[in-house]
Amino acid sequence: MTIINTDEWRAELDRVLVSALNDSHRNIVDDRGFTIKEFMEHQNLKRTKAFTFVCDLERQGIVRQIGCRSGRGGQKVYEIVKEKI
Repeated sequence: MTIINTDEWRAELDRVLVSALNDSHRNIVDDRGFTIKEFMEHQNLKRTKAFTFVCDLERQGIVRQIGCRSGRGGQKVYEIVKEKI
């Protein structure tokens, strides 16, 4: 068993914490795409209908999830991959 001193332990802890913070924030998208809430407001739909519609488009490959909005409980963000024919 290897014994490390306090400075080495703190350095390793800092490295792990920075890595965890970077991983949890790498998919934040605030400058593009749309959320289910934005879609339902734009299309004047109820939440269930908008959610079902976006899920169907995602299954068809027309939209894809690209991340989530910043803030508490950030909503999933989608973007259009190809136009529906």
